[in-house]
Amino acid sequence: MICKYCGEELEEGAGCCPTCGAAQEEISAEAAAEKAVAAEEAAAEETAAEETAAEETESAETDAAEEMAEGPKAQKKPVKKSASGWILGCAIAALLALIFIAIFKISAAKMQQAPAEEPAQQTQSDAEGTTVPADSISYTVAADELTDEVLDKVVASCADMQLTNRELGVYYWQQYYNFANQYGQYLSYLMDTTVGFDRQMYDEEMTWQQVFLEGALNQFRGLAAVCKETEDAGFCLSEENQSYIDSIPASLEKTAKSYGFENADAYLHEAFGPGVGMKEYQEFVRMNYLAGSYIDSLVEAVEYSEQDLSDYFDQNSDAFAGYGITKLDKPNVDIRHILIIPAENENGEKTEQAWTEAEQKINEIVAQWEAGEMTEEAFAALAAEHSMDGNASSGGIYTDVHPGQMVAEFNDWCFADGRQTGDYGLVKTKYGWHLIYFCAEGDEIYWHTVAQSKYLSEQAAQIQDSLVEKYEAEINLDNAAIADVLQLQREQ
Repeated sequence: MICKYCGEELEEGAGCCPTCGAAQEEISAEAAAEKAVAAEEAAAEETAAEETAAEETESAETDAAEEMAEGPKAQKKPVKKSASGWILGCAIAALLALIFIAIFKISAAKMQQAPAEEPAQQTQSDAEGTTVPADSISYTVAADELTDEVLDKVVASCADMQLTNRELGVYYWQQYYNFANQYGQYLSYLMDTTVGFDRQMYDEEMTWQQVFLEGALNQFRGLAAVCKETEDAGFCLSEENQSYIDSIPASLEKTAKSYGFENADAYLHEAFGPGVGMKEYQEFVRMNYLAGSYIDSLVEAVEYSEQDLSDYFDQNSDAFAGYGITKLDKPNVDIRHILIIPAENENGEKTEQAWTEAEQKINEIVAQWEAGEMTEEAFAALAAEHSMDGNASSGGIYTDVHPGQMVAEFNDWCFADGRQTGDYGLVKTKYGWHLIYFCAEGDEIYWHTVAQSKYLSEQAAQIQDSLVEKYEAEINLDNAAIADVLQLQREQ
């Protein structure tokens, strides 16, 4: 399943998203899954088209190198996150929001310059219809309606903290920016950013605005609850994190001016709405770092054994297998290699003669290698000179290679029993001939590292849930007022 707010991949049945902190129980994930499938299908189609074009314009050397190094299994590797990723991701996404300003301003400018007879690309939201039910509620207000009285209205309260419309802009638009960052160029298959989110449906019941608003309120509740716990526990930010928080005004002022804004507040107004200033933004980031650091400290205190991790992997072996991860007790390795790719004929085929010539070339390199110093530095120099792999300029290095990452023949050589530093050998794969040099074993055993990361992430989620459950949030949506910053950007 995926998070319906930020699109992050979740464990099946997850109660909340480890990246954005949004609760998952209240809305069915079926609609999100359907939309994700549509986006993935569109991504696959576009990727296929791009790959076809690349085959016509890029060299066979680069294509083979990328496929050999990554392979189908490598594409499925789960991203390893820190235990506090559920909440620190919010702060990072908030910072990303500022980058999105320039992107959307450029996009808006292009749309305004487009000839009238050329309609905008059909999106999924267009196909489903942007018409909303007559009784659907909109929380969008014009910028000039965001008076101090409106901005100071309390939308939610939790754990002695209040969320006014001043702060709501940060929470709400962070939800969107996080979502947009997740889907990138495929965002148009899910929504139409030229239409107000209050005027296009997420599913049969909710508009996109309601989805992002609910995510914002869930995020506020999570942050308020955990920050209250930090206060009660006497927990404080580290000097490093506090120093970063203190540096935000000066840093953001510089960034704002580099984008042509008068000052940081003008920059924040465009990103999050007219009511959001430095105070609101800085507090948002501070709460994220404080809550994330506290969760990390609690996770670090969790006691577990190697047997616990082994059992956890066994219990989730099918899921790990889906990522190509098996329980192989071999450490990751560093290797260098030289790749010689057989030439292709006019039909794109590697003939027997081409393979023979490639083998002859790799044997000549082996002879040159064996006649020299036979050090890792010497091998790197040969790779830079002869390898047809995309990493030739870096001496053919591949670091932290884990079992199953490379194609079978390459993988079997790297992880053969008794492999030692300085070993070298020839391997033939469907991509060409490889001369491989074994640099060293690492300290990391891949299955163990991934299992530990997933295990601790689950512990973090459970700790978070236990803290948040102590506090209820009082919500007053009648007070909610949201500025459509994307519309405001298009109007400029």
